[in-house]
Amino acid sequence: MSYLDNLKNNVKTNVMIEGDHKLPRDTYIIYVDGSFDTQNKNSGWGFVAIVNDQMVFMNNGNVNDAEIGSRNITGECYSAIKAVQWLESIGAEKAVIVHDYKGLGEWGTNNWKAKTPIAKKYKEVFQSNPTTIEFRWVRGHSNNEWNDFADVLAELGKQKETEEI
Repeated sequence: MSYLDNLKNNVKTNVMIEGDHKLPRDTYIIYVDGSFDTQNKNSGWGFVAIVNDQMVFMNNGNVNDAEIGSRNITGECYSAIKAVQWLESIGAEKAVIVHDYKGLGEWGTNNWKAKTPIAKKYKEVFQSNPTTIEFRWVRGHSNNEWNDFADVLAELGKQKETEEI
C-alpha cells in the first residue's frame, strides 16, 4: 500500500480548525497546501475536497516557480486556484477553503494587496469565480489530518510533470 493510500485510509474525520468552530455541513470543504522543491525550483500543490466528513475529490500537481520566485507560496496559491477551477467545473455555489498560509485568506478577501505575479493571478481567479468562498485558517503541521493530507498531496505533486502557470 502506498503512503498516500495508507494516509487516505487512516485519516480522521470531524477535524476542528481555528477557534473550535465546526465546519458547515453539506458544503464543500477544501483543504489546500503547497510545497517547494529547492533543487528543481518547482512548487507542488495539492487539495482535497470534503463533504460531510467524506473525501469526494483530490488533485495535485507541479508548477515551475523558477521565474516567479515565490517558492512554496506559488504552490499554496496554485492549489487554491485549481480547487476553485474544480468547484466552478462542478457548479458548486459555495465552499470553504481551509489553508495554512494566511495570505490565501488575506488576498482572497482583499485585505492584502497583490504584488507578486502569483498573488495577482490568484486574486484575478478569485474575483472572477462564481462560487462563494469562505476562508478558514489552520496552523500547518499541527496534526490536522486533512491539512496534513493536502500537505502530502503537495509533496507528491512535486514528482509530477511540471505545468506552466
